[in-house]
Order: sequence, then structure tokens, then C-alpha cells
Amino acid sequence: MTGGQIYSAHDCTGVDNQGLLKDRTPSAFTRRIGPEPDHAVVLYDTSHVPRARGQKPKSDRSRLNTYHAELAVSLARQMLADMPIPHTPECLGIVTPYAAQRDTIKTLIQGTDLEAYVRVGTVHAFQGLEFDGVIFDTMEAPGLAIAPFLRGMWGSEAMRLLNVAVTRARHKLIIIAHRDHLRTLPRTMLLPQLVNLAAQKQCVTRS
Repeated sequence: MTGGQIYSAHDCTGVDNQGLLKDRTPSAFTRRIGPEPDHAVVLYDTSHVPRARGQKPKSDRSRLNTYHAELAVSLARQMLADMPIPHTPECLGIVTPYAAQRDTIKTLIQGTDLEAYVRVGTVHAFQGLEFDGVIFDTMEAPGLAIAPFLRGMWGSEAMRLLNVAVTRARHKLIIIAHRDHLRTLPRTMLLPQLVNLAAQKQCVTRS
């Protein structure tokens, strides 16, 4: 599985009262977990991948992105392989805003060795939970306009959802996002702000 461009930053695991990423607990122990084990937060940019497209199931108003789902599962496998054995049940989480994307990811891990160690859910279902590592799949990509509930600024439902998504990880947070598509949003909105801030530190290109 190719991941496109990888951008990484250190310890950006919350949204402050200005809508910006902040350190969660800078002095706390952080376990090194791959991929990119030197970085607590890694952004996978899928902008250059033609298959990274949003779509709606015919019988559902939700949304899915097959490429993002496959990438999330591949990254979860890499994370699990880099964690201490024995693995703790549900030590990893994959979180996404959409029920259809959740179901697509669940189908991919069903019957595999990941099933016991990875919990997959929507942002609402992840409130109050914590995991050693979290993959936040934004799902949004060309093919569909970005959903209204992700278009908010400070104090909006978008901020509350994004804050839940990025504060579930104890040691490692991976964000999967199509940066080019998110650039269609005004810069004042929190989703592109979050992705851009996570991208500022370092860039590694994947083929």
C-alpha cells in the first residue's frame, strides 16, 4: 500500500481555544510506534493518489473512500507490528466521521489478526475512549463536496468532532487526509487548519 506524502509533527494531540493544535502532555512518556516512529503525529497526504475519492453508497446517505480505508488498515498493521508483545485487545483505534467508512474498514479487518486489536468507529462512538495509537481517517476527497458538519470554525460541531478524533491517542496519532481537497475550504475552518499544522514540521515522500 502506498501512502503518498507523509508529513509529521511532534505531540500535536489537542485543539486549544483558538482552534489550534496543542501539546497534550509534553512531559509524558511517549512510546515510539511506527510508521515514522520518531514522530508522535504523522499526516498521510493522499492528494496524488487517483483512487482516493469520496463516494456515497447507493442505499445510504453516508460516505466512503475505499483507498483511505485500505490505507488505514495497512497503517494499523504497521503500527501493531511495532508495538510490544503481547498486544492488548483494542490497543489501536481507527476513527472516521462516517458510518459507511467505518463499515468499509470493519469489513477489511474482519477475520484477520487485526480484528482483536483494532477498534473501528465513528467520532461520536470514540468519546471517552483512549488507545495507544489512533488513525484518524478524514475520508474527505474529490468526488464529493466536504460535508457541512466538517466545515465549522471555533466553537462549532466540527471543532468538537475534531477534538475528539485527535485526543484519543496516548502515544501515536496518524491522520489520513487529501490536502488538495481540503484546500477548497476557507482557511478559517478547523479541518484544513488541523491538517496544515500537522504538516508543518517535516515531509517524507512515499512512492
